Amino acid sequence: MAGINSARLEKITSNVSAWYVDKRQMLIKSLEADGFPYGSVELSPAEQLIRFKSMTAEDWQALTEKLYDRFRGLPNASAKVSEELAEYKGKMEALEQQRPDFRMMR
Repeated sequence: MAGINSARLEKITSNVSAWYVDKRQMLIKSLEADGFPYGSVELSPAEQLIRFKSMTAEDWQALTEKLYDRFRGLPNASAKVSEELAEYKGKMEALEQQRPDFRMMR
């Protein structure tokens, strides 16, 4: 191919990758506009706490994989996954403190 060298091909690849990540994140944010995370179902606060308290190691692994998929392509995906997990745990612990009937479940 005349006119396309290695450096130009790398630049095209970089541009397409950046475009893909940007569009993917935009679409996910659009899906989350209803107020709950991409790929999830809406649950009442009580249902959320029950699900959180009964999570197994396999459930945590599945959640982590789902978050890695959500942030796929971002350079800081691991940090974002850690932030999301910490935020989720914090929200659930705060919700638990607001509901005395669930504090006994420990």
